[in-house]
Amino acid sequence: MRSWIPLLACLILLACQQKPVFPGTPVTRQEEGEVHTLLGSRTTATIGGATSIIGYRIVSPLARDFETLKRTHPLAGGYPVLEQVPVPLPAGREIAAILLNPQTYDQKYQTSCNFDPGYLLTFRRGADSVDVVLCFHCGDLEIVPSNSLREAGTGQPFGQASAKLYRIVTKVILTRQPPA
Repeated sequence: MRSWIPLLACLILLACQQKPVFPGTPVTRQEEGEVHTLLGSRTTATIGGATSIIGYRIVSPLARDFETLKRTHPLAGGYPVLEQVPVPLPAGREIAAILLNPQTYDQKYQTSCNFDPGYLLTFRRGADSVDVVLCFHCGDLEIVPSNSLREAGTGQPFGQASAKLYRIVTKVILTRQPPA
C-alpha cells in the first residue's frame, strides 16, 4: 500500500521543478538567447515590438472545402479567413510575452495529431510582419516571418502554454473582448 508514496513524492518533485508559463515569468539572458536562436532575432523583435496585431479565425487545410474557400475568401498566411479582428495591444503584449518565453516551447512534447490550425495572428512592426498559426488540437504552432525578415520559419510545440493562449486568443477573436 505504501509503495506508491515514493512514486508520488517523485512526481511532486518533478512538477515543482517545472517553471510556470505566464507573462511576467522572469527570463534569464541564457533563456532569452535560446528564444532568439529558436525564432530568430528579427522575428522576436517583431513579435515583441509589434505596433499592430491582427487576429484571424481561419479554415484548416484539413477542411474538406479548404481549396474552394482559398479561392472565395480573403487569405492570411495562405489560409482562408472566416473572421478578422484587431487585437488590442494589451492582449497582444500578453500573447507576445507567452510566445517569447522560452518556457513555452517544450522540445520533449510530441504530438501525433495532424496540424489543424484554427487561428492565425499577424504581428506587424514597421515593414516587418510575423504570422503565428495556432493549432489548439495538438498544441503546435507555426511561426512564419515575412520575406523582409530573411529568417526561417519554425514549427514548435507549445503544450505548456496552450490553455493560456487559447483563453486569450478565443476571447479576443470570438468575442472581440480583451481578456480579463
